[in-house]
Amino acid sequence: FHSADQFADLLLIQNQDPDLIGNGNTPVKYDGKEIQRWGIIPPGSTETVIETFSSVGSFTIVGGSGSNESTTTLDGNSIKVTASATTMTIDRTGLTPFAVDTTIPNRAQISVYIPRGQIFNLSQGTANPPITVRVGQDTTANYYQFNFDRGVLFEGWNNLPLDFSAPSSTVGAPNANALTAFRVTITSASGILL
Repeated sequence: FHSADQFADLLLIQNQDPDLIGNGNTPVKYDGKEIQRWGIIPPGSTETVIETFSSVGSFTIVGGSGSNESTTTLDGNSIKVTASATTMTIDRTGLTPFAVDTTIPNRAQISVYIPRGQIFNLSQGTANPPITVRVGQDTTANYYQFNFDRGVLFEGWNNLPLDFSAPSSTVGAPNANALTAFRVTITSASGILL
């Protein structure tokens, strides 16, 4: 289905796929003559996808289990994980080295879906944040860490920005020009499905 809105003499049109959360074409504008791309995405701003989350076999999951997910996705691919312990880690190593500019905020993000009713199972502690993301050459000695407390999370899709200009902490000496691994840690009061 499509939605539209009027701005001065322009009609802005966008479609959304109700069966694929977050999926829709780039907004377009109609000026009475022709429909053109709307300038939401300026030239050169298209993101580079580092991990599509299309295969659970690419991940090492400790404290839980995972499967490929094709029903509830943000962009067509995701994995679903279920915790069997109060702390679960999801590791992805061996990525093609990628770089981030540490002087510009929010140069990366990871998307996490929290099903209805599950947010209350997340940890509330600041010592053990409910979601922690590590990005570096490895996830044990040289990485940037980003903590997300329960106050910034909500049910549904959470786009978690990774601000390399001000990470929650830095361990070792991660090379921002050759990042190859990340780890997502979920801490819960009881098992949680993400």
